[in-house]
Amino acid sequence: MGEDDDSHPSEMRLYKNIPQMSFDDTEREPDQTFSLNRDLTGELEYATKISRFSNVYHLSIHISKNFGAD
Repeated sequence: MGEDDDSHPSEMRLYKNIPQMSFDDTEREPDQTFSLNRDLTGELEYATKISRFSNVYHLSIHISKNFGAD
């Protein structure tokens, strides 16, 4: 949601069950990666893989890329 600029996230990575996650941990293989679309209205949904996320006690979200802004 917001302005149509380059700061919108373009990639999101999900990591499950890493309670004390650090930025070094983002080098690991994520449990799921999403290529995101610009969503000015906040209405897009992205489905997770049910088999990978059926037993989650901690979820970390890493926004790894945007559409070009620093």
